[in-house]
Amino acid sequence: MISNDVLRDPLREGEDLRWLSFALWPVGRGSEAWRTGEHSVRVLEALAPSRELAWAYVNMCQLAAYDQRGVAVAETYAHRALSLSAFFEDPEAGGQARFHLALTRFIFTGGFEKFPKLKMVCAHVGGALPMLPGRYGFGYELRKDDSFGPWEPDVMNRPPASYMKQLYFDTVCYHPPAVQCAIDTIGIDHVVFGSDSPPVPLPLARAVDTVNQLKIPNADKQKIFSGNAAKLLGLAG
Repeated sequence: MISNDVLRDPLREGEDLRWLSFALWPVGRGSEAWRTGEHSVRVLEALAPSRELAWAYVNMCQLAAYDQRGVAVAETYAHRALSLSAFFEDPEAGGQARFHLALTRFIFTGGFEKFPKLKMVCAHVGGALPMLPGRYGFGYELRKDDSFGPWEPDVMNRPPASYMKQLYFDTVCYHPPAVQCAIDTIGIDHVVFGSDSPPVPLPLARAVDTVNQLKIPNADKQKIFSGNAAKLLGLAG
């Protein structure tokens, strides 16, 4: 008889664990998501370097931000993901890690304190940021609590969510609930239309449909399609 251990594909196991970890966080099982994500990394690190391992690092980078384990932990996993994605020429995994880390790091290291009038349009509905103001705010409230751990650098003068409202997010995601999350987080006036067409060979209509499917007034849809961008660029009459 052949045992299950012989039949098991470690690469598939590691990938399945990553997806399980990814799914556990939104349903309030953060600690289990972290442990499962770490297990995924251990399984995949025992094998040859792979794209699956790069994505496992991306997952841990995001979980580190969600779970307030600190910018340093998120950076560690992000740099690992970037190194592997460069090796495998996998720009999607590397881009996701780089984008998420860059926005978080800019806010947490006082970017808006140095450039308070900066207008920044963030692609892909701001990455994971629309989901994070609550967790970031929770960490900010506890930044002086010794049992929680050091918050470094402590340079923000107000809760992180208030800085997020200075950002603009585009609608490149092809998933209306994600756009709605961005609207609910930073406000309708800071969401602008975007698409991957060109250069990606996807019909422009798909990006338009993403906005049209939103359950918001038509006037707000027109703000997303043109009004907000015109105002941002100084083209509004």
